[in-house]
Amino acid sequence: MKINKQKIFLFTYAAYICIQILSESQFATMEKHSNLLQVLRYVILLAFFGIGIYFNKKINKLVAVLLSVLIFSSIVNTLIFNGGLGVLYLIFICFASVNIDLKKLFIITIITMIGTYVFVILCSQIGILQDTVGIRHLSVVTGEFFAGDYARHSMGFIVSNQVPISFIYIYILLIILKKDKLAVWINVVFFITNFWIFYNFGSRIVFVLTLIVIIMYYFMAVKNMISIRFSLSGFNIYILIFPVALILSFLVSIMFNMHSASMSKLDLIFNHRISMAGEALRYYGLTVFGLGKDAGTYTGVYNSIIANTVDNGYVLLFIQRGIIIGIIVIFLWLMLTNIAYKKKNQYLLFVLIVLAIENMINADFISYRSIAFYCILLNQDDQMLESCYRKIIKCHKILYTSIDK
Repeated sequence: MKINKQKIFLFTYAAYICIQILSESQFATMEKHSNLLQVLRYVILLAFFGIGIYFNKKINKLVAVLLSVLIFSSIVNTLIFNGGLGVLYLIFICFASVNIDLKKLFIITIITMIGTYVFVILCSQIGILQDTVGIRHLSVVTGEFFAGDYARHSMGFIVSNQVPISFIYIYILLIILKKDKLAVWINVVFFITNFWIFYNFGSRIVFVLTLIVIIMYYFMAVKNMISIRFSLSGFNIYILIFPVALILSFLVSIMFNMHSASMSKLDLIFNHRISMAGEALRYYGLTVFGLGKDAGTYTGVYNSIIANTVDNGYVLLFIQRGIIIGIIVIFLWLMLTNIAYKKKNQYLLFVLIVLAIENMINADFISYRSIAFYCILLNQDDQMLESCYRKIIKCHKILYTSIDK
């Protein structure tokens, strides 16, 4: 009997996303559930390793070298510095995803994320989990709309911003999947839901970013008023997106001066993300193999008074995972940008620009939300990556060939 790799992979991948989301919920604080989730995480990791070894005979040499270095560095980071399984998941899932239909992968990602998040929220509404409420106060520095006190519901999650962050990821995954074919009613639903999420979860920056993305997509796909230009020759400037964001993240964090009125105001607008990143860099510094998953988080106490949490994905990546993993991860995103450029896929490139910015305010480089993007690296010839522009050219060629005949 022939074993269907695609079905096995997609089922395991859906289970992985489900387990990761449940691990962010209050189920992870319950002893029995926590132990079960821990066991399942190891089972899923081994399953992906087995799928990759059993089915894959050939792999892109450059990606293979990068993944090999990542494996070595992540093992050191995990065993010595308690770095967690995030990077190993990334490696094994990518390796196992060779020749997987990207369209099905993205659909499974979206459906599983929505289904699991709805499940956790429903559990919080019927009493299985708690819907804790925290109150945040914001001054008028961020505008009258955001000023004042407002509630932040957890709805079954440990941290209240999990739903807003995943919401924008679901939307951009849909953009890549549908390109210019995303129905207007879906955009309207996301537009309205974004306000509901802000009202209940209070994630101000994610709300603004999601709103901008929805509006820009509308002008790209519906009105054709915005387009990303591709040059047939010359330098691909878009590959600089992630390196520039990385450099800016470090420079702004290190150069932060609390006595500067303009920088203090900017820091306040971004909810102290700049000052916290700067404090973490000065305390932890950078190491070759990183300092583990607790560094730069609430559990990684950097002095006897408070624990610092770093939301900047670039800074946190290098603090926790180290210089080797950090450089390779950024290089992988650079490769993704180059793929989008070569394919002339403006929607994928648009999403990557959004993610370069989003990771300056949220740490999602080593996250289940980003795994589908890494899988593109080993499936570069997949039909889903073909741009609308290339399809139009292909249709024209077919038409002209038919006319000539």
